[in-house]
Amino acid sequence: MSRLTDRLTSERFRVRHRGRVVTVYVENEEDVPFWKHCFDKFAPTLSIRINPSTRDDSARGKDCLLLLSEGPFLLLCIDSDYDYFLQDTTPKSERINQSPFIFQTYTYSIENYKCYAPSLNNCVLQACLNDNHQVDFPAFLEEYSKVIYPLFLYSFYAEKTHQHNNFTITDFCNTISLPQQFDIRHKAIKVLQDLENRVQDKINHLQRVFPHINLSTLEQDLGLLGLLPQNTYLFIQGHTLIDKVVYNMFQKMISKLVGEKTKQFHIEKIDDADFQRKQAEYEAKRVNLKTVLQTNTNYDDCFLMEKIKRDIEEYFNRQNPL
Repeated sequence: MSRLTDRLTSERFRVRHRGRVVTVYVENEEDVPFWKHCFDKFAPTLSIRINPSTRDDSARGKDCLLLLSEGPFLLLCIDSDYDYFLQDTTPKSERINQSPFIFQTYTYSIENYKCYAPSLNNCVLQACLNDNHQVDFPAFLEEYSKVIYPLFLYSFYAEKTHQHNNFTITDFCNTISLPQQFDIRHKAIKVLQDLENRVQDKINHLQRVFPHINLSTLEQDLGLLGLLPQNTYLFIQGHTLIDKVVYNMFQKMISKLVGEKTKQFHIEKIDDADFQRKQAEYEAKRVNLKTVLQTNTNYDDCFLMEKIKRDIEEYFNRQNPL
């Protein structure tokens, strides 16, 4: 542990700011806007200062953050990973789930919110300025979730029972990743069938690795915490979801929609100079697809945000009793 980490305590920040400003540490720079949004929405009168985790060696991430000593004036905000589902079965998960000064995403990570299915229509619109996609994104991610759900149970079981070597998260993520630039406008039936075949092959293998496993109790326990077959995408590794599923399902469709806009300019029978001008204006107004996803904030109605709201409001009410 670094000397800097030793000095970062709630009491230190209480004295430094005389109790007027609460210091909040998050895992990385890209997490700052998400948690700022949450605190502004659920405790708008709370004065906070949000910083990425830091140590003398410039390390980042959840484990580094958890080296700090949280308290009323030093809050920690982290990705849940599997710790929310682990509840109090490990020292780390117990601390995360029980501390009133640690806030978690409840999804696997912030990226899962950025891929919240009902928000994806707007993401496509920003990326191509063409709303003619006629794709039901929630329906696709629901079907995707149903396919990967049984394999997710095996992944979490391996994590919970410390049998990572038998089925790593990397192996799980590789299995559920989707190919680049597939056509989602026809419900991506072939892609989902191929995924289902991969998932079943992996399950057949895992049934031999774990011959006596009974997932029914685990399924019930996780169901009480919010996991359902149709929303599994919210609980898988966030970077896999955004980079290997959602981004891939957007690429080909957006390319087609951008092409439609270009054809529209041609149909308008404008001269070459006007065409070049319109095309340049169109490209300037579009937003890069990855940027759209990374900056997406249309997830407030996700049911898991209610848990973050509860945690922040309970903290605020304790600090500011009537």
